[in-house]
Amino acid sequence: MKLQVKNKEVFVTRRKDIPREDIWFDLVFEGRKYSLMNCGELMKTAHYPSGAYIGWEILSDTGEIIRGDSFSDVLHNFIKLT
Repeated sequence: MKLQVKNKEVFVTRRKDIPREDIWFDLVFEGRKYSLMNCGELMKTAHYPSGAYIGWEILSDTGEIIRGDSFSDVLHNFIKLT
């Protein structure tokens, strides 16, 4: 999926190498690859999900975690920091 965020192109593709395709994604921005995760969907698979973060996260190649309450929030926060 190709998106425009603040006049910048962001490419998001679903990971096919995990059992549920709605949890983990690859995000490519300006030639760099990031990991994008829907933590809310991930926590639905956990035995004891109480107290866990349930929004979205992007993990940068430097190890920084960028969070947002929704998909659009996390993309906005990510673009703002880049």
